[in-house]
Amino acid sequence: MNWWPLILASTWKLTGADPTALEALRQAFDGDAEVNPAYQDHANLISGVPVTALDPPQVARVAAALCAITPKALGNAVPTDPNQIEAVLGRPATEVIGDLSELLAEQHALLQKFYAEAARRRLAVVLWCD
Repeated sequence: MNWWPLILASTWKLTGADPTALEALRQAFDGDAEVNPAYQDHANLISGVPVTALDPPQVARVAAALCAITPKALGNAVPTDPNQIEAVLGRPATEVIGDLSELLAEQHALLQKFYAEAARRRLAVVLWCD
């Protein structure tokens, strides 16, 4: 997802989502429990990036939280003043080429679809970013 997790997480906070939903949304990228910390003994590890997991009930909570955020809510959270975008959404948001609101909605929809399918199939999710 490139830098979209940072931008999405910042935007979700501005949508008015309640703290329980925001915690579920945080888990969409951060996961929960660390998976087998022995992987940290590998010589080529990118340190500080734990491999985490969400169990099927957590995946379902993330899916529900993602479904509760509408494209309109995302769009309304994006500052209309381009000079405010970095202060509100972070530097990666200033590097987006195209309509930020539209692209945020697309990335949110991709994540929403992923978690909805995982929840439908009652799957766990393992997360790792490099």
